[in-house]
Amino acid sequence: MSSTAKNTFHLPFSPDVVLATVTDTAFLEANFLAQDNPAVEVKERSRTEGELIIDCQVTEYAKGVSGVDRSKTQKTTTVYVWDLRARKGEWTYENPSAQGKMAKVWGSSVILPEGDGAILTEEFNVNIKVPLMGGKIEKIILKEVKRYWPAYEKLVRSWCEKHR
Repeated sequence: MSSTAKNTFHLPFSPDVVLATVTDTAFLEANFLAQDNPAVEVKERSRTEGELIIDCQVTEYAKGVSGVDRSKTQKTTTVYVWDLRARKGEWTYENPSAQGKMAKVWGSSVILPEGDGAILTEEFNVNIKVPLMGGKIEKIILKEVKRYWPAYEKLVRSWCEKHR
């Protein structure tokens, strides 16, 4: 079973400005760096009129049940697939150092018009398949995700100003 965290941000920017922001490779780089990752490389894999695929190669500090270990790093990959017309995106996260397929992390973003602005809804899902500890680890991860959301909203707002 998986655990989910969801948040909705009401933004005073058009849906197109929000979409331009959250699909900007420089914004994604800034977002990963703001999450205390030491390095990130973001590239557009492909773009058509209707679809955008972005690859993010992130160097993260190693994490375990006891917390963050800054003496070790690991490479992870997050891939975003955006339906540009619908303003909906899905992402998947892969950590090759995780044992087998014991951990699955994925999510989605939806941008909808709201008056003169937009609503950005973010969903984060995690499924840890570790007997006896999986649910506890999921709760720890979701706690960190929820703690980061105010900083994420601030980052989105400041970058939307640039795309206005």
